[in-house]
Amino acid sequence: MINRLLSNCATWFCIMFILTSSTQADILKDQVITFADFNYVNSISSSMMHVYFATTGGITRFNKMEERWEAPLTGGEGLGREQVLRVIVDVFDTRLYAETATGFYEYDSLFDRWYTLTELPVIITSGIHVEVPPVIYTPPDFHFPGDGTLLNPEGRHFAITDVLDDDDGNLWFGTWGYGAARASGNSWMMELMPFGLIQNNVVDVYPHDGRIWVSGQISSGGRSGISIYDPEENSFEYVEPEFFNDFPVIDVNCLAVNEQTIFMGSEEGVLFYDRAMQRVKRTLSSHNGLPHDNVLALQLVHDSLFVGTQEGLAMITSGGDSATFLFPARFNQMAIYCFERVGSLLWIGTSDGVFRLQLSNGKLHQFIDPDRVLTGDVYAIASWEKQLVFAGPDGVVWADGRTGEVQLLMI
Repeated sequence: MINRLLSNCATWFCIMFILTSSTQADILKDQVITFADFNYVNSISSSMMHVYFATTGGITRFNKMEERWEAPLTGGEGLGREQVLRVIVDVFDTRLYAETATGFYEYDSLFDRWYTLTELPVIITSGIHVEVPPVIYTPPDFHFPGDGTLLNPEGRHFAITDVLDDDDGNLWFGTWGYGAARASGNSWMMELMPFGLIQNNVVDVYPHDGRIWVSGQISSGGRSGISIYDPEENSFEYVEPEFFNDFPVIDVNCLAVNEQTIFMGSEEGVLFYDRAMQRVKRTLSSHNGLPHDNVLALQLVHDSLFVGTQEGLAMITSGGDSATFLFPARFNQMAIYCFERVGSLLWIGTSDGVFRLQLSNGKLHQFIDPDRVLTGDVYAIASWEKQLVFAGPDGVVWADGRTGEVQLLMI
C-alpha cells in the first residue's frame, strides 16, 4: 500500500523534471510526452525514413536515416498513451493511421492531434509482413528456439509478434515483452532496441549525471530493474536482474546513485550495485541495523547514505557493513517516505509530518505549516531556488525559504 501511494508522487515529480530538463527540440513542443512501457509490440509499419511500432503504451518511431529513436507519439490530442493494435504509414511519411480497440485514427502532424475515422483507407506502404525466420542469431545470452519466441537469459519465452521486411534489406521485429528489435537480412543477427520504461508503475525518479534514473514495481510481464533515460540522446538503457549479477527480481522502491554504486531500496533492504562489476555486491537489511527491511527513501550526503524505512531512519557510512538507527526516540516505528537536501538542511517527509535535519550539527526540528496540512503523511518534497513544495494526501504546501512565506496550493 505504501509503495503504491509513493508511485503517484514519483510520477508527478518525473513529469516536472522532464519538463524542466534540456531535451531535444523535437521532444517537447509545449506538450507532455509520456514515456511508458513500450515493450509489448502489436504491429510494425515502415516508411522510407521511419519505422513505427504500435505498442500497448502508444506509438513509437525510429528514424532509420539518423539511426535514433524519436519522441514517442504519445503527446498528441485524440490518442495518447493507450494500446494501439495497428499502425499504418505511407511511403513518404505523409499519412499515418492507427487502430485501437475503440476505433480508427488519422494523425495530423501540423496540429499534433489525432482525428477519428470510420474506416482505414487503402494507401501505398513500404515493406511487407513476413513469417518469423527459421533461424535468428540472437544477442548474447538470448536464444531463438525456433518456435516464434525469444528466450531470455533467465529461460523465459517472449513471443515475436510481428516481422516486417522494409525493402531495404532490414528485418524489424516486434516482441511481447522486449520491445523492438532489428536484423540485417544478410546476417540474421538480431539487435534489441531498448526504448521506454521497464515498468509503468514508477516509484522513484533520480536525476544524476544528466540522466534520469527510474525505478518501479515489477511489470506485468515479470521484468524489473532500473530504466536510465538520457534526455540529450533520447535513449534508454536498463539495469536488470540477470542470472549472474545477484540482482533479485523485486520492486525497487527508491534510488541513489554515485559514480561507483547504484543504491536500491527494496522490501529486502538496501542493495549495493557495483556499476563497474555490473552486479549486486552486498545487501544491508534489518540484520545489519536497519529499523525495517522495507526501504522507502534514500539520500546520499557526501560519504553517508540516509535510509528511510517503514519504521524509522538510519544512516550507512561509506564502506560500512552496518547501519546506525538515527533518532530512535523520535522516529521509532514512523515511516520515512522521502528526503530533499537544500544546502545544509535535509528535509524529511514522514508518516507524522515534515522534519528538517541540520547536517552541520545534527539538530532535528519539526516543520509545522499554518494550516497544519503537513501533520500526517508527506510522500514527496521538491525544491528549487530555495523554494519547497510538500505533497501529501491532505494537500500540497509551498514554502519560500528566503521569506518564510507558506501557502496551501491545493487540497
